Amino acid sequence: MGALGILSGVLALSLSTVVAAQGIDVPKTFAAFDRFCRPALQGIEALKDVVSVPGPNGEKVFAVSPDGHAISAQTSVDDVIIVAEFRYGAGFVLRNCLAQQIVATADDYRSIDAAFQAAVWRGPEITMTGGEIVEEVPAVGAMRLAGAGNVARPRGVYMINGATEPDGSLVQAMTAQGVFTLTGFVRAAR
Repeated sequence: MGALGILSGVLALSLSTVVAAQGIDVPKTFAAFDRFCRPALQGIEALKDVVSVPGPNGEKVFAVSPDGHAISAQTSVDDVIIVAEFRYGAGFVLRNCLAQQIVATADDYRSIDAAFQAAVWRGPEITMTGGEIVEEVPAVGAMRLAGAGNVARPRGVYMINGATEPDGSLVQAMTAQGVFTLTGFVRAAR
């Protein structure tokens, strides 16, 4: 499961549990990303140095496949969920880590995007691409059952290069109504 798989899984998990009553706190999500995801992009040992086991809600944190080639770590800081994954292949490891906040209140997309723009890393070596897209979500699954029809909504999608280590790592940011996500990923030699 890659970064998109993590995002889908976390969204489904988060929507099926009780979500926070307050609004999105973009700086808190950046702080959680810095605390957990920066080390995770360096490697699993660096993540182990900063994560508590068991986690703050009693979670076991680490899950490992029988062959040891797929490792997932899930924890949280307040209402920010952290999911890190390590996938080992022949001569490489794919590392990704997500910090995400989803809230029940209807934070407007534009205010979340403005807070992201104010907090995003800046510097001569950092480039950011992307921006607002207006997507149409098809009426499938629960939306079809609810008779909601297709739903058009704006969200911000960004790719940030040069803000994280090791070299070659990227950060994907997503701003939407009631959701803010930072996902870092890198493919590194073993």
